[in-house]
Formats: sequence, structure tokens, C-alpha cells
Amino acid sequence: MLFVAAMISTGCNSRAHQEVYRQRMASEIRVLEDQLYDADYQNRVLQDRLQKYNNQVKSSRIPTPDEIGTSPHSHHHAPVPSDDLIDPNPIDFHGGVPVPTPDPDVDNFEMDAPQLEPQPDPLDEGLETEEAFDPDDFNPGMFDTGETVAPEEIAIPKADPQSGNLKPDNFKSQLQDPKPLKEPGPLKDPGQMDFPDTLPNTKSPSRRPEFEILPPPAGISPPGKDDTQFDPIIPGNIGPPAAGSGDEKPPGQILLPDSTQNPTAVPEDLRIHQALSVGHRDGQKLDGATLVVTAMDRLGRSLNLNDFEVDAELSVVVLDPDRDPGDNRLGRWDFSRKEVAAMIAADKSGGFEIPIRFEDQTPATDKVIVHVRLRGDDQEMRTQANLDLRERTAASAWTPRGE
Repeated sequence: MLFVAAMISTGCNSRAHQEVYRQRMASEIRVLEDQLYDADYQNRVLQDRLQKYNNQVKSSRIPTPDEIGTSPHSHHHAPVPSDDLIDPNPIDFHGGVPVPTPDPDVDNFEMDAPQLEPQPDPLDEGLETEEAFDPDDFNPGMFDTGETVAPEEIAIPKADPQSGNLKPDNFKSQLQDPKPLKEPGPLKDPGQMDFPDTLPNTKSPSRRPEFEILPPPAGISPPGKDDTQFDPIIPGNIGPPAAGSGDEKPPGQILLPDSTQNPTAVPEDLRIHQALSVGHRDGQKLDGATLVVTAMDRLGRSLNLNDFEVDAELSVVVLDPDRDPGDNRLGRWDFSRKEVAAMIAADKSGGFEIPIRFEDQTPATDKVIVHVRLRGDDQEMRTQANLDLRERTAASAWTPRGE
């Protein structure tokens, strides 16, 4: 038996370890697949960049004559023999290196400089000529034309006819004579030189300069140390308030409107709790039920009837939905005021239980319709519900709100 138990425990542990091992391997495989996909994506990006760069280099490259001649797209045609291309005086290479013969017309060769037509200034395009310009077209208040001066009265510097530059005589009146240079004197050791304009350094190099604190700017300034320190508060002996001097509305109290105040909750409606209402069986036969009824206020909140003085009578009517309307009544149960008060006092959960027993007739199925009426001297509350009185487990009767 011990051997069998050891084998079973070993097998369980082995299966558990294998499951953990499979999960770890699957996780590592997913990580490696992600890394592989990322590397493949990066490789494709680099390939695209390299292809674009090669295309740009290929398109911007200027082909050489050799490449043009060796281009696969160039069409080579066999030369056509012509008499115009044959030199009547061929050079004889058998007698050595040929010596060029001088041409007597070389010295008399004159190259005419090309006559370039003046190009129009692109800034002048679209403008009118001087002949079409009329100063009167402009507003006279915008321009100061000044007085007219004859061209002979304008002093224009004369230019040198050979170089084209302005003569220096025209600028003599504008230039000033340079100042005479000072004698540098003999060289001295830098350590023995005097610097009268430099003040002696009296501060220690390790000492930091003291900065003057500027006054705060005008206007609102942040609170300082003097503004945040107050005198300590010494509590004294607080006496009781004088009789009749208390304020009904103390100062500083925020008055809420009447609509926001929560009035005292009072029972205004009844509700049959379908989850807590169960059927009673004698063996397999349904012979009664226990109904749980709770009171609700106007906001739909359940109230504890023990907090109120309930003086009312209770009536319960049960109908069978599977029977004919004329014969579907299973019974009527009436409870006196004392019985109702005893049922409310016996229950501490906020509602009260109503026990009923089917005597004359029983429902054909486990589904019934229940009507409950609670009637007092001045008020009456009614409710009804369709109940399923089948046997249920604790899990089937569970509700998310714990009702």
C-alpha cells in the first residue's frame, strides 16, 4: 500500500512539474517569437532604406564616357567609310616620333569676344520704363522731391582712366592723419611690471562673494516667516453657556434647501421577498408556505417595522395560475392586530414571516400568486407577487445583494 501511495504521489508531482515546464516553455517560445518578428521587421526597414539610398545614388550619378560606351542600352553602329575623313597627308610613324610643323597663321589669329546680350534684371520684370513713370501719379504728401539741382553742380569724384578706381586726391579731405606710434621700450619681467589701473586683490580665493539681497518687487509678495508665525493660543476655562442665550442657527452654518433634506422615512408600501419566501412540504406534497413581507419607504428602501407602532390587520389570498379563473382560489388567511404585532416583534431582520397552510385545496404546480393586504384605521397597503415554491438549494436562493 505504501508503495502504491508513493507511486501515486510521484506521478502527481511529475504531472505538475511537466505542466509547469510546458507553461514556461510556451512563455519562452512566445518571447522568442516576438523577438524574431521584431528583428525581421527591423531588417525589412533597413532593406528599404538601403534600396532607397541605392536608387538615389544611381539617379544622381553622372555617367562617364566609358560607361556610356559600355552601356547595354547604347546602340553601336559600324563606322561608314567616307572620303571626307581620310587625311590626304598621313603621318608616317615608321620614321620615329612625328614633329609638329608650325602654322604661319597662328600669330594672326584673333578670337572675337562673344557679344552677350544684356539680360534683363528679374527684379525689373513687370515694371514700367522711365518714360512711362510719372511722379505726379503718387501722392505728393508721401514723398519729398526736394529742390532740383543741375548736374554740373554735383561734386562727383573723378576716376582714374587706367584702373577705373577713384583717385585718392578726392579723399584727402576725408581722411585723418594717423597718430604717431609709441616706443615699446625695453622688455621687462612680467613679475616686476606695475599695473596702476588694477586694484590689489584683498579677498581670499576660497571665500565666496557676498551678494546683496534685492528688495521684493512692488505689489503682492508671497508670505514670509513673519506672516506665518503667530502667538501661541493659551486655552482658558470655558464655562457653560448661559441659559436662553444659545443660537438656534449658529454663525457659519450652511442652510440647505428643503428639497435636499432627507425627511423621516415612513412605510409607504409592502413587498413580498421572493428569495426568502419558501414552500412547506409534507414529504413530497406541498401543503403550505412561509411568506416574508418587508415594508418600503417612498425611495424604495426597506424599513424595520419594529421601529414603528403598527396597529393593523393582515389578509393573505393565494391563487393557482394553472386553474380556471372561477376556481383558482386556494384559500384566504386573516390575522388580527395582535397576531400581526407578534409576527413583527418575532422577526429581527426588518420584515415579518407569515405562515400559511393549504387545507382544502393544493396548487397543481409549485407556482402560485399571492396577494397581501395590511389595513389600519387610516391607511392601507397592498402587494402581490408570483412565487415559485419548488425546493431550492442554498446556492439557488443566493442573491448578489444578500437579500
